[in-house]
Amino acid sequence: MIRHIAIFLCSLLMCSTTFADSVTSVSLGALLTALNERMLLMKDVAAYKMKHHLPIEDFTREQNVFAEAEEEAKNNGLDPHSITPFIRSLMDASKAIQYRYLAQWRIGSEPSFPIQTLSVTRQTYSTT
Repeated sequence: MIRHIAIFLCSLLMCSTTFADSVTSVSLGALLTALNERMLLMKDVAAYKMKHHLPIEDFTREQNVFAEAEEEAKNNGLDPHSITPFIRSLMDASKAIQYRYLAQWRIGSEPSFPIQTLSVTRQTYSTT
């Protein structure tokens, strides 16, 4: 998991320096806060997937996310394929966190909090 986080942070720093002139300026603190909030939601995602016996990896969903991200990049004047490493790192970190929670729950007790639907959770992190 540490390796995924290190890759993710390196990708983040490379993206922020490479495209600094192309996109709207956002403080690094605000970006890191948003990314942290997104990662905190992976506990909810993992709980939903466990309850409904869904796999962590959803390749169809990943392809849709890549397509949406590439379109968003294009609309903001970026090379659509330049964001792929960043998105891949974000997905890998998200999946690593989900796998960690699943492993924890399988050897201990299951989640004791209300489990939201994936659509509710996705709305939460799409607005952050």
